[in-house]
Amino acid sequence: MLREKGVRPWTVTVDRDSALRRIEGGGSKRGGRRQNTEDGQRRTDNGQRKTEKGRDEVIGTSHEYFYFSLDPKISSLIFLLVLVIQCHKPLPIPKPVILQTPVNFSTLHQKTVTFQWQKVENCLGYHIQIDKKKNFPMPIINDSTLTDTFITLEFADGNYYWRVRGLSEDSVWGEWSATWSFKIERYRIISQTYTYGYAHDVFVDDDGYAYIADGQAGLTILNVCEPQNPAILANIMNRTSEAWGIAVEDNYAYLAYGSVELWIVDCSDLDSLYVVGSLSYPTPASGYALRIQDSLVYIAAMSQFIIASVADPRYPDLIFQDLFPANCRGVALIDTFAVIACEQLGIYIYNVANPNSSYITGRFDTPGNARDVFGQDSLAFIANGANGLLVVNIKDKNNPEPICSLDLPGYARKIYLMDNYLYIALGDSGLGILDISNPHAPRIEAIVKTGYAYSVFANEEYIYVACGRDGLAIITKEEK
Repeated sequence: MLREKGVRPWTVTVDRDSALRRIEGGGSKRGGRRQNTEDGQRRTDNGQRKTEKGRDEVIGTSHEYFYFSLDPKISSLIFLLVLVIQCHKPLPIPKPVILQTPVNFSTLHQKTVTFQWQKVENCLGYHIQIDKKKNFPMPIINDSTLTDTFITLEFADGNYYWRVRGLSEDSVWGEWSATWSFKIERYRIISQTYTYGYAHDVFVDDDGYAYIADGQAGLTILNVCEPQNPAILANIMNRTSEAWGIAVEDNYAYLAYGSVELWIVDCSDLDSLYVVGSLSYPTPASGYALRIQDSLVYIAAMSQFIIASVADPRYPDLIFQDLFPANCRGVALIDTFAVIACEQLGIYIYNVANPNSSYITGRFDTPGNARDVFGQDSLAFIANGANGLLVVNIKDKNNPEPICSLDLPGYARKIYLMDNYLYIALGDSGLGILDISNPHAPRIEAIVKTGYAYSVFANEEYIYVACGRDGLAIITKEEK
């Protein structure tokens, strides 16, 4: 090889057996003798031609060697590159993770789920994704910091998909595992019973009788002692109006009965129901909802808020009436206050300490249509139509303040609270079940698809949904 001034020849050795390359300094090993050609280009004795006049670039091979004449800076860079390639051999990509639990296609009856998978050799960590869609467009769980082969999480009712992958010691993610699915089903419809009319509201007593405000069919009573097989026991109706709301005390059923306002039925003998009293007014109104407390009935009656004494159910007595420019749809009682849901006007708060002279102490204009309200301590939970749930602090009755809201599917119509759970009738979206243990951040526990949900009632064991033309749905909570 011809040396140019200041240029040291380098040899790249190729070992055909191991395919390893190394750089060796000096010119002690040469693959062939150089010679000049007539055109001034140099050749090796094995016949490969130089690519440039006057400068060695790439010379032909001689068995195990290639020859170069390079600038020292360039040759140093090449040396470093080859050294890095030789010293850095990437570790294998982790094998796909094998999932264990929850088993593929399983149905679980509890909200707490423990995910487990087999340990993969030489893995530093794991990445889990959980989504409601199989292609994982927006995972609800997307945790790539796991070092254990399990994780415990809580879920609302619904269908879910999950997968896991491993991270190698070289910080390379492996392929995703197979995608598995599971279903959380803590709430399940165990019966659906058609009634005589359109079930608008429901109340269930401690003896296992369900009282239905059954639209134009009036009052329908069912035996639900065997919730899987309810039986209709009795019915009474007023063909001139429509029953929307119901409350039961002692042996009397009180119905918000459309244009009649208040209808009182003696239910002491189910074989012989009869009306003992009613209350109607010349001012146009229509009873939608009512609450009873201390022999007083509080009625949300469209354009009126009404209080009537039923100390003698045979002769209900009007003691207070206030006119409204909008629909009064729901009523709740908190201590000596009544909270009225008035659709577009929001909620109104009345001081009813002296029922004969009740008066408005405050109001709050909700962003949606306030269809119903339920009180607990100093909080008002509002079924806010298309705007879902609204929670308002009414500790200061003069200045209610919103706490939070929660978007829900469907149209929020009626609310029932029990312990730390809120049950909300969502129209064509069925029944919503919310955890309100933290009222500042309610959480959806389940959405149960029923018929068109008008109203809801719950006890320790079951949930009862008035489903319009689909009658009464009874739902069980699988997780005890």
